[in-house]
Amino acid sequence: KAAIRTYPAVERFGHVWTVLEEPVTELYDPEEWRDRDLVWLAADPLSSSTGVAVAIENFRDVAHFPFVHQVSMGPTPEVVEPLQVRRDGIDVRMDHQLDAGSGDWAAQGDCLMSYHCVAPGLASISYHYAVAGLRVVAGFPSPVSYDEVRIFWGVANERDFKGASLEECLRVEEMVYLEDLPITANIEPREVPWDAEVPEFSAPADLFTLNYRRAFHELTRRTAEFVETGTP
Repeated sequence: KAAIRTYPAVERFGHVWTVLEEPVTELYDPEEWRDRDLVWLAADPLSSSTGVAVAIENFRDVAHFPFVHQVSMGPTPEVVEPLQVRRDGIDVRMDHQLDAGSGDWAAQGDCLMSYHCVAPGLASISYHYAVAGLRVVAGFPSPVSYDEVRIFWGVANERDFKGASLEECLRVEEMVYLEDLPITANIEPREVPWDAEVPEFSAPADLFTLNYRRAFHELTRRTAEFVETGTP
């Protein structure tokens, strides 16, 4: 009569995913990758003393590049161009042109960075290079507590990518993460003040952040409906 409880498992983005209860949404499945032959490499997880939303907002913020990522990215403009952000339910997208500069990213040339975040915890960038092709970085912060996350993440190259190896892409992206972590460790509050208990003042460069928060609220609404009706 002995029995072990089992859970559904899916391998995706170089990781094994499971769920402990009936899911409210489908597993992340960005449409921009479905027809791509991507080869994934999982990284060692990183710990961050922030909540999930703060971790996501740091990942997709473009205003901090010239102040935090001088080593990995080299000099970048301090003035952020007007952002063109698109939200569809719990999905938020944005394109950002990155000039190669003189950092470790410079070898592959300029690129178009296509950001895609899905509430609550997928943050990805697809790098489109004119010559090398497509490479990807994706992070999935998983909560340890309200204000601490374990960031699972990985990189992918299209199989015929003509730029750096997967291992080199992972090294560069890890450099970026490690530049971020000492900064995010000092953010107060350590999670987004969802109940407006802390005053905040938004700038035009925060447009993606504001749309991600709307997506998060949309997920909260769907979750409440699921709990009430049992239907995702």
